Amino acid sequence: MRSCIDVVISIRFHYLKFGELLDMPHC
Repeated sequence: MRSCIDVVISIRFHYLKFGELLDMPHC
């Protein structure tokens, strides 16, 4: 399974593609 950091980075990358910056919850 992916580590928490990898998941957060992947999610933030997808949001950046849409031009949105969201504060991801800390693990």
